[in-house]
Amino acid sequence: MPETKPEFALGIDIGGSHISAAIVNIKDRRIVSDTLTKKNLDPKQEASVILSIWTSCIRQCLDKFKNEPLIGMGVSMPGPADYEQGISELMGNDKYEKLYGLDLRHYFYVQFKDRISHPKKITFINDANGFLLGESWIKDLRHDHIVAITLGTGIGSGFMRKGEIVNEGPGIPERGEVFNMPFKNKWSEDYISTRWFLKEYRKRLGVGIKNVKEIADQAAESPEARAL
Repeated sequence: MPETKPEFALGIDIGGSHISAAIVNIKDRRIVSDTLTKKNLDPKQEASVILSIWTSCIRQCLDKFKNEPLIGMGVSMPGPADYEQGISELMGNDKYEKLYGLDLRHYFYVQFKDRISHPKKITFINDANGFLLGESWIKDLRHDHIVAITLGTGIGSGFMRKGEIVNEGPGIPERGEVFNMPFKNKWSEDYISTRWFLKEYRKRLGVGIKNVKEIADQAAESPEARAL
């Protein structure tokens, strides 16, 4: 049997406070480990700063992998967004608001057309749906119904039926989103998110803190931090 030629794609994960990039071996269903690149960022910064950090991270990843052509680029990012067109529609949830309305497909193509052959080779997906697809793909999950919940800067959610991502139907919230479901007269994300932890820390201890990791680091010595 002839050996199957490997196929490689560029995978991008945009989170609320980071970007990760890696080359994925499609045939073997694995990340090319030495290409994994990550950078942290503040999602409240100006668009030019955020895009510069994204570009730097992706370029570093690509520079680590020059042996094979790429079949495309897949980008997972928080919603709401027009994923078909690659346009961010985030507004009112404290992250990436300066990117509202930007054509990210065009931007990425202009930056990386030396490695990506056509704008249509760049696709976008909700980050929680991307997580769900990745887990089901890597682990070859064949369950009829799968729900994925991601906890980070906010709450992400994905729903799958018979191998397909679904955003509507019985038992599925509007657009498949749980972050804005009502809870205690607010959204659920107002109680399970980075901003809730930081706000509660300031409220209980009277001082500010940069991120949730600092709270976790203090937990061994601080009963107040453990109580969060």
